[in-house]
Amino acid sequence: MILASSSKSEIIRMKDQFDMKDLGNSKNILGMVIKRNRPENRLTVSQEVYLNKVITKFAMKGSKSVNVPLAAHMNLSSVHSPKTEEELREMRNIPYSNAIGSVTFSMITTRPDLTYAMSFFSRFMSNPGKPHWAGLKWLLRYIVGTLSLGLVYEKRTDKLTLKGYVDTDFAGDKYNIKSTTAYFFTLGDNCIT
Repeated sequence: MILASSSKSEIIRMKDQFDMKDLGNSKNILGMVIKRNRPENRLTVSQEVYLNKVITKFAMKGSKSVNVPLAAHMNLSSVHSPKTEEELREMRNIPYSNAIGSVTFSMITTRPDLTYAMSFFSRFMSNPGKPHWAGLKWLLRYIVGTLSLGLVYEKRTDKLTLKGYVDTDFAGDKYNIKSTTAYFFTLGDNCIT
């Protein structure tokens, strides 16, 4: 690797300045496994090992998997938050915020399919109730069945076209009468945001 300084004539080679060795292409970074297939122009990034640790940590290993991250029957709101001191005491022992943080890391790095569900469950972090925890466990069951999912970047077309997609649910939150909007963009038919 070469670093250029403010003057174009001064070029510093990192190897000349620092005691280092080249370990080759990255294979693991922050719990992400990177696989390269150069003949097929494909790069895959996944977090199966990390997510296995997450589902084990929250005692969901071996649970029956589900097909969707958020079920249509989950009509949760702040109405389902604890109201009595006893309910509050019970929820203090449930690691709701910890589970949200653990899954959010994967959502940001390799699992965009978790985004809407995580946004939904994060709304209740300040005062989650048992129905919220049951919904979050549903999401963990979805992860149990989709551990090997990740991002795949490959040459799918000869054109480098940027495309955007958007969807909205007008006033879909029946308790707060709020709308939800989602979007994603592709570049060369690879999801980039």
